Amino acid sequence: MAVTPPGDDTGDDTGDDTGDVAVGTGLTVTEGSHPSATLAVQNAINVPFTRVKFTASSDGDVVVDSVTVERTGLGADNPFSGIVLLDENGNRVNQISKTLNSSHQAVITDDFIVKAGQTREMTVAGDMVASLSAYAGQIAFLSVVAVNTSADLNATLPLTGAGNTINATVSIGGVTLSDGSLDPGTSRTKEVGTTAYVFTSLKATANSNEDVLWKSISFNQSGSAAIGDLANVMVEDEKGVKYNPIISSDGKYYTVNFGNGIKLEKGKNFEVSIRGDVNDGSGRTVDFDIYRYEDVVFKGLSNGYDIKPSATEVAVSADDGDFHATSPRYDAYQVEISKGTLTVSKSSTIGAENLPSDGDSVNLGAFEFEAKGEPVSFTSWAMSITTTDNDSGGENGKITNVTVYDSTGKVVAGPLDFGGGAAGSTAPFTMTFTDSITVPVGKNIYKVKGDLNSSWETNDTIALSFTPSTAISSVTGGVTGNTITPSPSSSVSGPTMTIKAGSLTISPAGTFASTTLIANSTNVELGRFTLSASDSGADVAVTVGRVVQRTNASGATVANLTFRDGNSPTSPALNTGSNRVNPASSPTETLVFNFDNAFAIPKGTSKTIGLFGDLSSTATSTSFYQYILHNGGTAVDWTVKTVADANAVTESATDVAGGGVTIQTSGGYKVAAENVIPVNAEQWTYAGQKGVTMNILKWSATSEDLAITDLRLQLDVTGSSTRAEYEAVELWDGGLMVTRKIDPFDVNGITDITLNVCSDTGTTPTAGCFVIPKNGSKLMTIKADLAPIAVSQNGVGGELLGIDYDGGGAGNGKGKQKARGLQSGVSVESETHSDVTGTGVMAFRGIPKVRKCEEASGNCAALSGSAVNGEQPLIRFAVKAEGGDVKINRVTFIVSTSNITAMGTQLPAFKLYSFTNGNYMTNATGNAAIYFGGAGDYTKNYDSSGRVIVRAIVDNTSNYTAGQYKITAGAEHVFELRGIFTDDGTAGGSFTTTLLGEGGEVRPEVLALTGTSKLLQASVALIDAEQRCGGPNDATEAGEVAACGYAKKPGTAASSTAFIWSDISSEATSAGNTNTINTGDWMNGYKVPGLSSTGISHTKAY
Repeated sequence: MAVTPPGDDTGDDTGDDTGDVAVGTGLTVTEGSHPSATLAVQNAINVPFTRVKFTASSDGDVVVDSVTVERTGLGADNPFSGIVLLDENGNRVNQISKTLNSSHQAVITDDFIVKAGQTREMTVAGDMVASLSAYAGQIAFLSVVAVNTSADLNATLPLTGAGNTINATVSIGGVTLSDGSLDPGTSRTKEVGTTAYVFTSLKATANSNEDVLWKSISFNQSGSAAIGDLANVMVEDEKGVKYNPIISSDGKYYTVNFGNGIKLEKGKNFEVSIRGDVNDGSGRTVDFDIYRYEDVVFKGLSNGYDIKPSATEVAVSADDGDFHATSPRYDAYQVEISKGTLTVSKSSTIGAENLPSDGDSVNLGAFEFEAKGEPVSFTSWAMSITTTDNDSGGENGKITNVTVYDSTGKVVAGPLDFGGGAAGSTAPFTMTFTDSITVPVGKNIYKVKGDLNSSWETNDTIALSFTPSTAISSVTGGVTGNTITPSPSSSVSGPTMTIKAGSLTISPAGTFASTTLIANSTNVELGRFTLSASDSGADVAVTVGRVVQRTNASGATVANLTFRDGNSPTSPALNTGSNRVNPASSPTETLVFNFDNAFAIPKGTSKTIGLFGDLSSTATSTSFYQYILHNGGTAVDWTVKTVADANAVTESATDVAGGGVTIQTSGGYKVAAENVIPVNAEQWTYAGQKGVTMNILKWSATSEDLAITDLRLQLDVTGSSTRAEYEAVELWDGGLMVTRKIDPFDVNGITDITLNVCSDTGTTPTAGCFVIPKNGSKLMTIKADLAPIAVSQNGVGGELLGIDYDGGGAGNGKGKQKARGLQSGVSVESETHSDVTGTGVMAFRGIPKVRKCEEASGNCAALSGSAVNGEQPLIRFAVKAEGGDVKINRVTFIVSTSNITAMGTQLPAFKLYSFTNGNYMTNATGNAAIYFGGAGDYTKNYDSSGRVIVRAIVDNTSNYTAGQYKITAGAEHVFELRGIFTDDGTAGGSFTTTLLGEGGEVRPEVLALTGTSKLLQASVALIDAEQRCGGPNDATEAGEVAACGYAKKPGTAASSTAFIWSDISSEATSAGNTNTINTGDWMNGYKVPGLSSTGISHTKAY
């Protein structure tokens, strides 16, 4: 018989407790829907043979006491390890599989209930042994030959189902059990009250034969704990799904069906745990074992048989958390249920405080009582009170109504009175509470309070203490009734309380620094003060405050002085209406503030109050105001009293001058270049791009918020761009566009922009205006839409573009830069009277963007592995054409070696390969296009550091026009430098290959940005320093031809032009133009995005 735990009826009628229900008088036993004949394979369990229906009469439930099964047919008994009866849910009725006796019979004595008028269909099944080879081909039957019940039996027996054939060749799946990750891993002791504790966790791993379903598990609770000692026991899988177990009548088996089953794919694992609450049972144990492997049921999804799992077994050792060859097959770690505990400690909820003499219900201390396992009750608590007498005058301070409160404020003990010790004595006095106190499970705070009489004097002290193990007595567990000894056995002391009179210290706040304010401002802070009751024994309150105003101007220019609880203009006002103060014209005056209500400062705390007022429009610049607490060395008097009893308190005022206020009639502002990369490091972009950042200006304001109203900008004079190259200009405040102007510049390259005056403080951008915050700064970004480079368009390839703040230089911007003060309303001119320039951008029809290939896969995957003999990739990089088509004429590399013999005269055959086009860009070697080395002089192929210089120039082959490799707009081409190497036998070497940028990051010396010799781009012959020996800036060296090549300056790679490319802008000037290496639209690698002066390197081991 089996029952469900209280409140968790599964509704399956399997073993519901009979209780006092009526007993039925009849039971009918008939054949059920027998399973089809099948194979009984080795190591399978729960193989079905016969199904039987049990029907109870309608007059009551019927208990079936036993069922006798007989093996019949030509098969032997030995193939069966045991016989089981399965209920309608597939659960085993008999927890212990029954073996066949000498009469070939097995008697299943585990009873079960059939509800009145209902039918239950049970299955007689067999568990098969691990090896059936000796019995293969036999056919066995399992027949029900007897049913034992106290009711009248109506049955025609025997009932026989399918004859199954013994089989030794079918290989079914296997499952291996092991302890799970959540298993406690050791025997533990848990208190009554422990919740959701994991008693046992098991992991199942499917073998490689077939996927399986985990159908059910049955834990054997072999410990001494009873059903009622545990609560909320459930099985939970690793996905968090919870299952309520069916509990056997003796409380020893907890069985769970996993619904449709938990699927384990071949080789995969899954974990389930059994957990619950410890509700009772001190001194007893809980131990959730697996008694038999058959108690953990799996079903193969390919062959359909229930599978008995296995495990790695060890020698038997008590409570070892291991698997064994005998039952219990898994001996889980047990839990010993301990009695409840009570631990006491000092609580931080009440710290050391100053207490007033004659104070009522003052804090004396707080203690934390933590009960574990069960509520804990006690009826005696002895508490010691230790006091000190500051002046040893023998006064006897008394404490009455000493009371203990719980966290809800409820009185749990007391009140008691402490009468004080002998005169001058500091020996502890003990009070004993005899109230019954029950401490709930968990942490509980108990506060002790009392009333002080007037005999206590300043700096007397009071402290509570007790030793829990001896001071708290008659302690019992609320569930178990066991006697409990509280811990610790050492003294627990509360905080030391000190008697203090009421006090208040007033001082200027150090957080208020001298500042500048604008005339005609309202509700501005003029001073700030700290009111400290940190050394007070009582809460105090201020009703009247006084400060001294000092000024070098008329005091009457300040009005409506108001103290506020805080330092914000919106902080609550302490004196309003007629209590506001308006000073006279005297340069020094004591001002009296009558507060609307008493302003309280709790003891042990401090508060900051700000002094606010209005400044007259007649206030003059450099007027100065300061508010202090002394007048001629004499402190002003504040009216202060204690909150509880209204006793007068004599405050102390610090004779320290705080920050002062200087008046200005208006603010001022400046502008400077913001050093932000890349704006202040010349960048390249492509023509026709929108919203290109041209400059970033940093604006700074003093004394008040200032709104820019007038702004003049001019074209940058470093270059020689024209107005037509700019289609629009935008001003940005962070992520907000303030304004936009189309066709912005006049014929002189000037644009004047007018902005609105906004009321914001500059913290939130507003379209149409730009506000600089008081005594702060803000960045303005200048952007532009650039004209395209195309036929009938105004863009110019290689043009340096820039937009500057015109402070009075070429654009004569002085007087054209203005802002309006938001406080003063005054319009002021900028204090910056010089131009503020950025470094601009250089625009091309299209630009190349270079990067090293470092992706995980694809054409631009990073190179990996070591070099071997033969052709080797040395570096892989990509070039993308942004904004328009580009052409490449030349790229240059340096190849250096480490721990490798110098390459000498036998240089590797280097080639540059295009992954994108699938061919070589440079097929020639030697002193042709790839080297430019002098004939017969191999030393000219090295730089001064002995590194090989590899100059890759696009060949005039069938693939490419001489010197031109084209990349269409938006496309990215991937390239690889390759070399053919022969191992010199030196181990541990490497090659480092660097794709070079332009050393020193300089433009070609033949180019000029401005003037009559303006030349923005040029032909390859002029751009390439190695072809320019007879050019305009170099004299032809003796014995060299015009195309002198590398012989010009041998041994220095820096003298070479590393990267040569074209934006093909020559084709934009006329529809009939064609770009060649001789057209004037080529450029070197200066500022090519992604290609720095130090280049891009890759090292490869050899």
